[in-house]
Amino acid sequence: MNLTLDEVRGLLLLCAKAFSGKRGRSGITKFLMGEASFSTQHLARESGAESLFGTLSGLAYPEIQQSMTYLERSGFVEIVPVEAQGKTLPLLHVTPRGLAELERLRPALTLPLQVTASTEKMLRVLTRLARLLDGLKALQLTDLVAHMECTEGQLRQYIQLLCKVLQLRPEAVLATTQARQHFAGALERALCTAAFAELTEVEAQALRLYVGIELKHQLDRESLLHYYDLTSPEDKARQAAGRLAGREWQHKHPLVSVLGFLSL
Repeated sequence: MNLTLDEVRGLLLLCAKAFSGKRGRSGITKFLMGEASFSTQHLARESGAESLFGTLSGLAYPEIQQSMTYLERSGFVEIVPVEAQGKTLPLLHVTPRGLAELERLRPALTLPLQVTASTEKMLRVLTRLARLLDGLKALQLTDLVAHMECTEGQLRQYIQLLCKVLQLRPEAVLATTQARQHFAGALERALCTAAFAELTEVEAQALRLYVGIELKHQLDRESLLHYYDLTSPEDKARQAAGRLAGREWQHKHPLVSVLGFLSL
């Protein structure tokens, strides 16, 4: 494996940031080497870090630990003792200085850039769905092409694929106000059960806020910051979108498969 020191250090910082102080030096190192317990794999799925699994599998454990020691001595990460179940666990946290270093290193990280690309595409698809819902709920037929900022062909593709999943007739869903609103209701319910319900509540809230999907219990940004310990709802939204874009999510529901296809 031909990785530069910057790439190794960047992947360590990225994984430590994703795990948010829930694993120590050894746990992060082993995960990046392709070794992880069930609980760590679950944590990786919850934090959107699945794609990092095994990215340092070609390196020896001592080599990775040398880079980890460099990060610690440079003040990019720190060990914080945490009491849990009668034991003291030395958990790794990324410092503000480490977050700045991660941003400097991001251009060197091939894998995260690929993940970011699929995440941004998923966010664009969900933003278009939010605009589609707005247009469908309007009392008069909206120019959906202009409203969604897409082409006629893309609009037809969205309508056909969504109607197939929702078991609706694509030629009828835009015909009347009642039909459009029924389509909107069916799409909202499917998004809630197929996509948002699979995310944590804070991820679902942040994602809907980011793309503009308004539901009855949706929080605004100020409330989201108040009720949840978030430094950036936008980062949480990207994390959620990245999970939806992941291949392991595509089998969960036909609608998620459609979202993945539209994100290609």
